[in-house]
This record gives sequence, C-alpha cells and structure tokens, in this order.
Amino acid sequence: MRRNPKEITQMRKLISKIKANCPDLDRLEDYEEWVNSGVWSWPPRLKEVPAEKINRCGDVLNGPMYTCEGYEWPMYSNLPMVPFIQLDLNRCSRVSGVDLGTGLLQVWFGCGLIMGEDAFIRVVPADQVHKDKLLPVPAFDMEKLGDSTPAYLFWADTGWGATKATQIVSYKYRHFTLPHAYTFREEHREQLLGLGKNCKQMIKELDSMIEFSRERFSTGTHLMGTFGSIQYYPSECPTPLFCFEGDLEFYNFGDGNGQLFFEKDNTGKISFSLSWSCF
Repeated sequence: MRRNPKEITQMRKLISKIKANCPDLDRLEDYEEWVNSGVWSWPPRLKEVPAEKINRCGDVLNGPMYTCEGYEWPMYSNLPMVPFIQLDLNRCSRVSGVDLGTGLLQVWFGCGLIMGEDAFIRVVPADQVHKDKLLPVPAFDMEKLGDSTPAYLFWADTGWGATKATQIVSYKYRHFTLPHAYTFREEHREQLLGLGKNCKQMIKELDSMIEFSRERFSTGTHLMGTFGSIQYYPSECPTPLFCFEGDLEFYNFGDGNGQLFFEKDNTGKISFSLSWSCF
C-alpha cells in the first residue's frame, strides 16, 4: 500500500486538533473529507506523431485507434465515429497496481454527440490486438466532423489545419492529487470573529497547508488520481481511471474537465463511463 505524503498526515492531525480544541467551529468535517479524498496519479508522457505513424495498438490520447475484423471502426448516422481515447488496460494495471483487466479500452463519439453518456465505449480483447489485423482508417468529412464532438479531429485534416496525433508513450513518476479547496478564511471568515488566539493560529496553519496543497497536489491530466469539482464532486462518482483537464487543445471541454471512470461489481466485472463538465 502506498503511503500518503507527509503533508497529508500533518493536515489530518491538525484538523483533528482543531476539532478537539475549537468546538465552536463548523464545517471542519468538510476539510476532513477533502484531505481524505487525495489519490495518487500517474501523469502521461505524450509525444506528437503523424497520424499515419502512430502505434494504433498502444495508448492513444488523440488520433486513430485500433480496429480489426469484429471490432471495426464504429459508425453513427452514416459517418465514422470520432476517436476520443484508447488505453491499454494491462499497462494501466501495471502502472497503477489496480487490476483493470486486459485489452484496449476505447471511447468514441458520433457526430453531434457531446455529452459523456453519449460516448460509445468498448474493450477490444487482448487476443484480438495485433498490428497484422489492423483495418484502414476511414476518410472523414471534416466539415461535418472536424469539431462536432468533445474530441477534435484535426489530426485527420489533410489541408492547412492538419496537426499531429498524440501518443501516450509512458507514464511519469506518481503524483499525489487533491481537489482544489478554498482556505477556511476564504470560505468561513465570519467564524473567526471572537475566536481565541490559539484557534486562530491553528486555522492560519491549516490555511497555509491548503494553499501549499493547491500547488503541490494539483489535479490535471493523469491516469487515476482525482479531479476538481465543477458540476459534480469526486465523492459522488465512481473511481477515475483517467482524468482530463480542459487545457488539452485537442479536447473540446472548454473551461472544464472530464473523467473516464471504472466500477467493479460483486463478480469482479468492470464497467466504464465518461463524464465531463464546464463552468
């Protein structure tokens, strides 16, 4: 089991101390829940490559994904669907230490479909994945498909707007993540009126730790980890498998973020879902 950073343990102890010595303060449970929501993540190392040279049997963040007989390129409204992300589940399992099964997890979107629940998600079995089985990438109508889904299709543009595809070549060393949190003074300044000197000092220490955590344990684009709440909270959702930040230029999230989730039922069967939100 991976240990949490020492700063997390220190914050937990400080919050418990404040609760014990400053009983008149409310909402400390929120900070207790927040500090306990931290999760390790693994940021991806990305490489831009021409779409025709991308490894379609590997992890693809933006570009053409794997297809073969029995797992052909999916269609929607007589148009090819737009690839969103492809992850090698065996690789994800090795990196994260979580058993996610095997095969290629794929997420696709049809023309005009923009919500997470609209995504077409499938897993191509590992025994079906081989470069000799690859089917060709279809031609795209860029006027209809170029920016019609949460994943831009610029890598398929043969004109002036062409850009490279993006491969996940590996994962960086683990990074601890915490959702963004406001300090106690930012959220509950009115509670500090009439508070004793010792309690004020402990709140000041807690706020300093929260500000530190915003920089040190920030969320972003990574395998596993957690995310900042916009329209929903991490505690309301399944476990993130992959988190996306809105500053990725090839995803149409706007000023927001997205998450690819996984869940295991009582039999060990894994299901996947996608959500995204913006301000």
